[in-house]
Amino acid sequence: MTQVMDMMRTLQENVVASRSEQERMHEALVASQARNEELNRINEELRKALQEREERATGDRSAPPSPPRSFPMPFSQEIMDSVVPASTVAVKASFTGVEDLEADLTAFHTQMMLSGGSDAVYCKTCPNLKRIDLSNSKDLVETPDFSRIIKLERLDLSGCRSLSYVHSSIGLLKKLAFLNLRNCCNLVMIDFGRVGNMSSLRVIHLSGCRELKSTPDFTRATHIEYLDMDNCSNLSTIHESIEVLSNLTFLSLRYCRNLVSVSDRIYSLVSLQTLDLCGCSKLTKFLPRQASNPRLECLILLDLSFCYLEEVPDAIGELRCLERLNLRGNKFVSVPDSIRRLQCLAYLNLSDCYQLGVLLDLPIGGATSGGRYFKTVSGSRDRRSSLYLFNCPEMANILSKPWDCWSLELAWIFRLIKESYHFRCGFDIVVPWGLEIPRWFSKRFEGDSVISIVEFNVDEDWMGFAFCVIYGRNNGSAVGHSSWHSFYLSFVSKHTEEYFDMQHDLEVQYSVVSNHLWIIYISREHCHFVKTGAHISFKAKPSVKIHRWGMRSIFKKDVHDFKRMQQGQHLPFPRDEVHPVNFVFVQKSNINFGPIFQLPYNWLRTKEDEVEKNDAEVKENNLSYAGF
Repeated sequence: MTQVMDMMRTLQENVVASRSEQERMHEALVASQARNEELNRINEELRKALQEREERATGDRSAPPSPPRSFPMPFSQEIMDSVVPASTVAVKASFTGVEDLEADLTAFHTQMMLSGGSDAVYCKTCPNLKRIDLSNSKDLVETPDFSRIIKLERLDLSGCRSLSYVHSSIGLLKKLAFLNLRNCCNLVMIDFGRVGNMSSLRVIHLSGCRELKSTPDFTRATHIEYLDMDNCSNLSTIHESIEVLSNLTFLSLRYCRNLVSVSDRIYSLVSLQTLDLCGCSKLTKFLPRQASNPRLECLILLDLSFCYLEEVPDAIGELRCLERLNLRGNKFVSVPDSIRRLQCLAYLNLSDCYQLGVLLDLPIGGATSGGRYFKTVSGSRDRRSSLYLFNCPEMANILSKPWDCWSLELAWIFRLIKESYHFRCGFDIVVPWGLEIPRWFSKRFEGDSVISIVEFNVDEDWMGFAFCVIYGRNNGSAVGHSSWHSFYLSFVSKHTEEYFDMQHDLEVQYSVVSNHLWIIYISREHCHFVKTGAHISFKAKPSVKIHRWGMRSIFKKDVHDFKRMQQGQHLPFPRDEVHPVNFVFVQKSNINFGPIFQLPYNWLRTKEDEVEKNDAEVKENNLSYAGF
């Protein structure tokens, strides 16, 4: 009970801290709005001063105002020097094509000028200008000549939907670190020029550039670390110069539906850690059939889902550092034996591979270099390790048999448990199945059962708990209350519900397989339900039918015994639990805790996990804010 109170107290402190942070952000927003109002006031005074000066110069104040001009109208150098320091950084200035632009630009905007009524951008001589933000300028058609602002470090043109031309002088920006052209849907090409030097460029965002047909020539931008080209639907080729990007760690080409092949030169990217080709439905070639030398030797995450590949090349086994492999939604009938060489692999998704009928082996051992995914840029988005064969009908008869020591599922469980650096907090497995709970799960229950652990001998060899559930399609009523999750394992205590949810949206995805087995492992540090007496059950929305479920405690002896069986020793199987779990069934009429506050099962992170997550976020922020 003391631990529960400490947990609730920690939760309350976090809520209070969150409210304090919201109040601080609100105060900062109010202050920012006040500054903007002051800048607008100064800008209006500048405009009036400029107008009066022009009128005095003409000597005729009674003359009618001149029509809007269609040529560049920068502030006079005298006014600029007296108001705007030479090193001032420009902030956002949206271009809407209005006639009197000077009335809309503040002193901090005015190190660049937009011509009234035209679609071009004119830059005055601002040799110290560092940042330009013209994002969402809907009428911007072309960029200026950048040759007079060569100290520029950050350029944001995202959302400029009319932009069709980027001046080749952009190649002269040797200090440019961040270039954002996201959702410039009329941009056809990008030319970095033939004499430029973009040695500082680290980040390029080109996602949503639907008319872009080829990547730029990277010869003069060799230090790029992050390249995002998602949803470039007309992109068909990748420039061969990509091989010079020796510092590139992240490359995403998601849903580039006209991309036919990936250049062999991509294999020389010695620093690449993340390669995302999800939805490249015309991709016919990724790796050669055979590979004599290691390729992409630092690759940690590879996403080839929904590429409609008819074959997984044997060379996949050369990606020795690979930890996460997504092959979902492809057309191949087998996975090559070489996959067993991927000793770092902790996430494998083969869901919706309707023709998959052969999966002979998976990695057995583990490599000490595993777990790097959790430290990489963009790696912290999905921290769950898994084995998914959801919706693989040809595998149903192969997998839904009584477990022995060579069962793929059981081997995957013990491999990850033994090498805990492969996962954080827990992991899960989904495979096609029948209606029988595997014998290894010593405690078995009907689908609507609710239990509570009343006694369990916890010692230093205890590692965690494994749960399993057999589920299928259903047209009837829901089992339990499922909140916004379609299917999850629930631990209900007073006013709190911890949950482990299913990653697949079962209400959206149609299953061609009648039933599946979902296995969940939760590590010792997150088994709060052992001491709290929480009510344990599986809950689902009406579209999911829960047939049966089971659980088992896992100790170091279980891992040791499984290893001995794999080595050929004959031991009784399934082995009895090291320490039995005493539990009671809970009547549904006794479940009435009032309002429930839901938390993911891993909400209370260890200090090591928190430090690791924060370090990964810092790396990602360093790239996001490049040029600031």
